[in-house]
Amino acid sequence: MNTIKFQLLLTSIIMCISILDVKSQNLEQSTLNTLDDESLLALYDEHYGDSLVLEKIARTYLDRARKQKDTIKMARGYDRLARTFHPEKNIAFADSLIALTKDMQHITYPGIGFIIKGSEFAKIDLFQSTKYYYMAYDYAVANNNISHQLYVLNILITRKAFWGDAEEALKMQKEREVLIDKTNFRKLLLQTFRNDNKSELEDYIHRVKFNSEMGFAVSFINMRKLDSAKVYLEKGKKHYSSIKNLVNLSNELILLEIENEISFYSEDYLNTIKISDKILDKSIQVNEHGSIYDAYLFKGIALIRTGDEKLGVKNLLAADSIYANYKLDVLPYRRNVFVELLEYYRKNNNHKQQIEFYKKITYIDSILKRNYSFYDKSLDDKIVKPKLFAEKDALIDVLYKENQSPDPELYVALGAFSISLCFALYFFRKRLVYKRRLEALMNSTEKVPTRLKKGDGYYKKEIGKEIAEDILIKLEGFEEKNQFLKTDVSLISLAKKFKTNPNYLSRVINLKLEKNFSQYLHDLRIAYALEHVLSNSYYHKYTIKAIAEECGYNSAGSFSRAFYRKTGIYPSYYIENSRKKK
Repeated sequence: MNTIKFQLLLTSIIMCISILDVKSQNLEQSTLNTLDDESLLALYDEHYGDSLVLEKIARTYLDRARKQKDTIKMARGYDRLARTFHPEKNIAFADSLIALTKDMQHITYPGIGFIIKGSEFAKIDLFQSTKYYYMAYDYAVANNNISHQLYVLNILITRKAFWGDAEEALKMQKEREVLIDKTNFRKLLLQTFRNDNKSELEDYIHRVKFNSEMGFAVSFINMRKLDSAKVYLEKGKKHYSSIKNLVNLSNELILLEIENEISFYSEDYLNTIKISDKILDKSIQVNEHGSIYDAYLFKGIALIRTGDEKLGVKNLLAADSIYANYKLDVLPYRRNVFVELLEYYRKNNNHKQQIEFYKKITYIDSILKRNYSFYDKSLDDKIVKPKLFAEKDALIDVLYKENQSPDPELYVALGAFSISLCFALYFFRKRLVYKRRLEALMNSTEKVPTRLKKGDGYYKKEIGKEIAEDILIKLEGFEEKNQFLKTDVSLISLAKKFKTNPNYLSRVINLKLEKNFSQYLHDLRIAYALEHVLSNSYYHKYTIKAIAEECGYNSAGSFSRAFYRKTGIYPSYYIENSRKKK
C-alpha cells in the first residue's frame, strides 16, 4: 500500500479546522487587519496550498501576536509559516517555533514543531524524519496530548510495518488501541481541540478508529498473518460504509490495496489481477503514482504466476516506467519488480537487460541500507549479498566470451553498475567504522583528555617562572568556570583578560599540552559536550545547532566538524546510538 497516502490520511489530526464563509473576501492587507485571530486561522486553512496568500495571512497573524507579546499566538504564527514553503524553509520556521516555546509545558508547543520537522524531513532524510517523530511523541506523552500521540504512532506504525519489524509495528498498534479504548478518550481529545473545532470531534474519532483498524491489517499482512489481516479489513469496510464522512477515494484505495495484498500473499492470483485493475482505474484518475506502481507490481507477478508471462512482464515494465518517471518511495517490496524482470531476462539470455536490472537492484539496495536500516537491523543480511557480486562477475565473463569487442555502451553500463556496488559497500563499511568508534568512545574512561595538569616544565625557563605560573593558575580558573563555552573566546581576548602577552599564553599551552590555542579550545568544548551535554538525555531533544551553542560554537557545522575531528563520528550519530543503548 502507498505509505505516503496512508500517512496523509491523518493530517487532519493536527489540522482540525472549521472553514468560515469568507471566500468572497478581498485579501488586501487592510482587509486582513480587520479580521479577528480565529478568522485569520480559518482563512489560512481555506487557502491551503497557495503559498503567497498563506504567507501573507500567517505573517499578519504573527505580527499581531508579537505586538500583543502573546507567546502562544506567536507559536501559532510560526506553526502556519512552517507549513507554507519548501522543506528547508519550513524546517527553519519549525526551529523558530521550537526555540520560542522550548521551556514551556504546553499541550501543543513545542511538540507540533517536531511533528512538522518529521513531516518535512520525510522529503529529505527518512532517518532524521523518524528521529523528530520520536521526539514529538515524547513531548506528546509528557504533555498528555493524545491527538499528537495518535498522529505520530500512525506514522511510526506504518514505517515499522513496511520497512522494519512488523512485530514491533503490531506492538505499537496495540499501544494506539489502548489510547483509543480509554474511558476518558473523548475528554482527552477535547483538551487538544481549539474551541471552534470541537464540533468536529465525532468525525475525528471515526477517522482515528478507521485508521487503527487499517494499522492492524497492515501489521498482520507484513507478518503474513493473513486471516487476522482479513478480520481487520472487514472491520474497516464496515466502518467505511457506515460513516458518511469516511467515504472518499483515498480511503477506498486504502481498502482496495490492503485487500489486494491479502489476495496476493494468499496466492489468490486471479483475485489479485481483478483488484489491481480496480485500483488502476481509480488511481489513474487522480495520478496516485505509488498506487499505480503497486497495482502493476502485484498484477504483473500474479499474471506470471498464472502462466501469462508476456502480459505479466508488460505490467512489470509499466511499473518500471513509473519508477523511472516519478520520485517514489523506495520500499523493500517494490524491489520485486526489478528482481522479477532480472529473472525474466536471465531466462531469455538477454545479457544487456540483465546488467540494466542488476544496476537498478544495487542502486535500490544502497538506498535501503542508507535510509531504512534504522527500522530493520537484519536488513544488511538481505541486500548486497556476495551472490549478487558473483552473478555480476559471471555475466561479465559470458559477455566477454561472446564478444571480444563489446559495445562501448556495455562498458559504461558495467562501469556504472560497479560504481553503484562500490557506493553500497562504502556505506556499509562507513557504518561499521562509526559503530566501532562509538563503542571505543563510550567504553573509554577519559573520553577527551584536555585539561591542564599541575607540574613544572621547561616552558617556565623560556617564559619566566612567575609569568608561566600566573598563566597556568588563570587557565585552571578558565577551565573550572567553563569560560571556554563563551562563543567570543579568542587567544587575544583571553590574553587581554589574563593581562598577559598572547605569545606567552600561546607558548604555555603549546609546551604544556603540545597543541595550539585553537585545538585546546576545541578539545575543552568537545570534552564538555561529551561529559555534560550529549550524555544527558534531556539535551537529546535539542537540535544540533542548539547543542553547538550550548558548547560554545556559533554554528552546527563548526561543532560537528570539531566533534568529528576529535572522535571520528558526528554528534548526531553519537546522540542517536547512545539513546538506543539506553
